[in-house]
Amino acid sequence: IFLRAADSLRPFPTKEGLDVRCLLNTSGGLWVGTDNGAFRRRGDRFERMTASGVNVERLAEIDGTLWMRGRTGSYAFTEDRLLRVTDPFLQVTAIQKAGGRVWLLGTTEGGGASPAWRVEGWLASAFPHGEAGVSRIFETPGAVWLVDQARMYRVVGDDWDPVETGFEVSALEPAGGSIWCTTKQPGFHGAAGPLLRIDAGTLEVEPFDLAAPLLTTAGGNLFVTHVVVEELNLFGTPMGKRAIARLDERAPQPIRLGDSDVKKVIEHQGVVWLLTSSGALRFDEGKVEQAHLPALSYSGISSPQDCTWLLAETGAVRLCGGDVTIFETERAVRDVVRVRGNTWILTADNMGQEPGPAYRVRGGKAVAHSPSEGGVTAVVEHRNK
Repeated sequence: IFLRAADSLRPFPTKEGLDVRCLLNTSGGLWVGTDNGAFRRRGDRFERMTASGVNVERLAEIDGTLWMRGRTGSYAFTEDRLLRVTDPFLQVTAIQKAGGRVWLLGTTEGGGASPAWRVEGWLASAFPHGEAGVSRIFETPGAVWLVDQARMYRVVGDDWDPVETGFEVSALEPAGGSIWCTTKQPGFHGAAGPLLRIDAGTLEVEPFDLAAPLLTTAGGNLFVTHVVVEELNLFGTPMGKRAIARLDERAPQPIRLGDSDVKKVIEHQGVVWLLTSSGALRFDEGKVEQAHLPALSYSGISSPQDCTWLLAETGAVRLCGGDVTIFETERAVRDVVRVRGNTWILTADNMGQEPGPAYRVRGGKAVAHSPSEGGVTAVVEHRNK
């Protein structure tokens, strides 16, 4: 990295052998993590803040305390003191706050997942006790959930209860007195598992056989989209159109959309939109309302300044007040930006894998602009140009 001073660049590190791994601008200044320690910027120089040999791969600031993780445990830096929180045999992979406490996730010396470590003062206690490994942490009101390969643990205060799920939980959302979870099969690159409902009181688990479910929260509602299986590909992945249901405390409530393929559920400016292959629909108080928009295959929403733009596979629709304007691009629209008083539509070619031309909005039309080779990845403003 280089420190800019006036019109010159000063390199850091000046000493050979230091490999910069991460940067973090904190309330206490700029920190740099390297393969041989952490450094803090002091004016025009960097001061070493750890001993040599400390491999710092990630920096995080939580409630004014700087946390470092690396291959030799985790450290906390506060009030100009550096404290080791975990033993050197734990390789910390994640540091996060849940339930008002700091939690550490990591792997053991042999490479397997370790228990989660909850920081108490400057000591870390393992949850759950024993051989269980924790891969991720979720938080709901009043509880922290620790995910193991085929079970979870609910932690409330100092008490923890196991929940036998049979699958590894990949996402978790509360709805009333229930916890809804998407899952995957245990093991490396596991296929998607069923949708699970966990009773928040009894911790009883109820599965629902929905293929490849995805959870989305929008407008105070919890939705699940899932595949209506038509066939399996060569890897056994279910293929077909995606349907949608709203989740309450007891069961999924299907939302009937005919043969439409649900692309995305988005909350935008207080409105819940269901973007489908045949149009955009509003969802309000449990009911689906037609938006009286062109029957395009919509994929997203953008909002530069005061207008709402619906992004589609062959153009974009601008909603300004009660006016609806269609802009044709013949390519999939991936974003709409506004730069120096002009609105630009950015597109993609080759199934969305490569950038396409940029279209500048002129009146009610979109005019293509593109370099001689390749597409436009971004339109930005710099020094009034």
